[in-house]
Amino acid sequence: SGPPPMPPGQQQGGPYNNNQYPPGMAPPPPPPPPGMAPPPGMTLPPGMLPPPGMAPPVPHHVGNNNYDNNNNGAPMAIPPPPPPPPPGMMPPLPPGMMPPGMAPPGMMQPPGMMAPPGMQPPNFYTQQQQQPPQQQPLTLEEKSKRWSKLQTKRYSHRRRFATTNSNNNNGPSTHKELLPPEHVRKILADHGDMSSKRYSADKRIYLGALKYVPHAVFKLLENMPMPWENVKTVPVLYHVTGAISFVNEVPKVIEPVYLAQWGSAWVMMRREKRDRRHFKRMRFPPFDDEEPVLDYADHILDVEPPEPIRMEFGNENYGGDDSDDESDDGLDEVERFVASWLYENKPLAEPVDYEEFEDSDDEDGDGEDRCAGYRVPGGRYTNGPSYRTWRLPTPVMSCLYRLAGPLVSTHLLDPNHRHLFHLPEFLTAKALNVAIPGGPKFEPLYRDVQEKEEEDWNEFNDVNKIIIRHPIRSEYRIAFPHVYNSRPRKVVVGGGGYHHPQLCYVGEDDEDNDEAMGGAGAGCFQTFSSAINPILSVVQSEYKLESGRNDAVMGEEDEFNEDMMLPLVGETDEDYDGDEEDDVWLMHDDMDDIEDDFAAPDGALWGPDDEVQTTTGLRPLLSSVPLSTSRTGPGIALYFAPRPFHMRSGRTRRTIDVPLIGHWARERVSREMNYPTKVRVSYQKLLKNWVLNQLHAQPNVKKNKKVLFKSLKATKFFQCTELDWVEVGLQVCRQGHNMLNLLINRKQLNYLHLDYNFNLKPTKTLTTKERKKSRFGNAFHLTREILRLTKLVVDSHVQYRLGNIDAYQLADGLQYTFNHVGQLTGMYRYKYRLMRQIRMCKDLKHLIYYRFNTGPV
Repeated sequence: SGPPPMPPGQQQGGPYNNNQYPPGMAPPPPPPPPGMAPPPGMTLPPGMLPPPGMAPPVPHHVGNNNYDNNNNGAPMAIPPPPPPPPPGMMPPLPPGMMPPGMAPPGMMQPPGMMAPPGMQPPNFYTQQQQQPPQQQPLTLEEKSKRWSKLQTKRYSHRRRFATTNSNNNNGPSTHKELLPPEHVRKILADHGDMSSKRYSADKRIYLGALKYVPHAVFKLLENMPMPWENVKTVPVLYHVTGAISFVNEVPKVIEPVYLAQWGSAWVMMRREKRDRRHFKRMRFPPFDDEEPVLDYADHILDVEPPEPIRMEFGNENYGGDDSDDESDDGLDEVERFVASWLYENKPLAEPVDYEEFEDSDDEDGDGEDRCAGYRVPGGRYTNGPSYRTWRLPTPVMSCLYRLAGPLVSTHLLDPNHRHLFHLPEFLTAKALNVAIPGGPKFEPLYRDVQEKEEEDWNEFNDVNKIIIRHPIRSEYRIAFPHVYNSRPRKVVVGGGGYHHPQLCYVGEDDEDNDEAMGGAGAGCFQTFSSAINPILSVVQSEYKLESGRNDAVMGEEDEFNEDMMLPLVGETDEDYDGDEEDDVWLMHDDMDDIEDDFAAPDGALWGPDDEVQTTTGLRPLLSSVPLSTSRTGPGIALYFAPRPFHMRSGRTRRTIDVPLIGHWARERVSREMNYPTKVRVSYQKLLKNWVLNQLHAQPNVKKNKKVLFKSLKATKFFQCTELDWVEVGLQVCRQGHNMLNLLINRKQLNYLHLDYNFNLKPTKTLTTKERKKSRFGNAFHLTREILRLTKLVVDSHVQYRLGNIDAYQLADGLQYTFNHVGQLTGMYRYKYRLMRQIRMCKDLKHLIYYRFNTGPV
């Protein structure tokens, strides 16, 4: 095994290095010593002169080997030598031989050899310059590297189309230039429904691509446009025959930005439902069964897309008055900054240019840096186009936290709120076969119930038994499993402790209190939340002395007079300008004389019954700095915010991995909500599923990821482009329809018709034999139903892009589609385990609808 060894003359580091000669030319053999003839029976190499006094060899044909084939291998008679040439004339040379004194082509003139008469000798100096310098003998390691490199080039054609997932330099490059979208459009238009004989050779490729249809559907639905996106362009990987198209992207999002986007969409949808009188739900299926899949270039490409669901930030949403001045929109600098990129495709993927925000705010001429609250070096909030990590400043996070308010739950932060309604308690209740009120119910973990085994024992004939004459509450048995249970098994003790310190944070200040205290600049420590008992605030205009003077000069008036309304410690009047007479922290004037008599330092003397007095220069720490600003309250709120708003930085996540409303099912359902029984059951079933997932969760194991798209992209059969998401969806629906049709035709089932909504219908009344022949497996029908659901989703977006429905009808239609998969499709018939997901979608619908339709908008 392995390549053959190299000849001795071509070995690396030999006396004749083949790097000195052109490609394809072997070096000449070394000449014999002068005056020495070759051994008997051996001919001279071509291009070599015989020694002096030796006749030239007789030319013969290559391959003859001086043997006659017609004489049974006998030696052939050597013809006599030709007559000598006339005097002064050189004898004729055999082919491939050079005249004496002249080197063959590509070979240097040997030193000391003269050129023949009448011929110009070669320039020895030029050849000396062209001759490479003598190389040092190569080490064994260098020889090994050169040999490996040579063999790599020699056998590289075998790996030309090999697929690899490694990033080394020897692997094939997966980078391909993007082709124009017209290329794949032309391919699909030419292939049509694959009925043309011209493309009969591609039918096998289409059928082979059928196994990748579920993955193509998954990547398509994973990259579906959000409600705030009317058009979404995605990278596409497609087969050169148009057999299948993949959306080659994993959608990554910044988690707090993603929650803020959905929170604003939630508010806009609730507002639309409140204000809209006649809301008409779109019809399903959106297109008729016999209506072919629309062509994107003919129907959608030139149509202007409708408006998406986006919140208009400004006076309308912030309660301000309408103003003709565009700059006076009721937003502060941070809110205006967030609104500028909130609804982009990949927010903050590129560095932010602060000039537009500075130019719009510098008209006041105060010279203050308006971008100081959110400015970062270089304007980079993410690591770059790869979109892997993010880091946001506190004002931006607080703004996103306010936008995501409808979706987050703040009371989950109090550990006491989760008492007996947390994962350890759920696992203990499951092990003890006890149900927490309002919690999930499980099958018994142990079937050997003690009451049945110990029927003969009771409290009257067992003196060692504790007599308890009333039933023990379930809460006691779960909170203290080793005390109130006879045989606790598999219980989870602890859960962070039985009791936790009370959380005293009650949330941000109310807007009404802010307005009463003079706007947002009043500070977060001068108001009280309405969630606690009301505390009357003292107005500074009521700070009046008995004399009616609105200052802090004590004079002869008694400061302990209860009728006087003195300011709080550290507070001053509005007109305080730094004078000593108005300073609250000054000592009494009548103490100055006592200090002078005792010659004591200023403020160092006081009586045993007097209060401690200070000097004029004493000030509170940080007295020149405001106690709070307009951003102090939102900043403190982030300390008590749930994930991900309590983080300053993090990694981007896939959209399907971000839990939007998963925490809703883990909350106690208040009896004040008066939810119907079906909603309470939905809460319990979702909570039960979450507990089972947490119980059976396995730690992540590091694996060698096999990236399918990278392998396909490395071949010559796949190309890359960028297309609209709707166009890719139409392509996948058309390709899936062609594949299933080819499979039906391959079985020669001409009496079965697959319509464009993926319904399989017989064209006539089938006989028993035809019924048996037309039976397909569950895999075929499950793929057909998956494509049917995909066609419903894509056609809903097509109706939106055509202008037949608006963005709110599209959102309602998609919500209806995924919540009623059992009615719109029949995929549960071919894989009944799907009923779990179908029921779970129904439970999520109950959670969302009753949260969506409750409370003021």
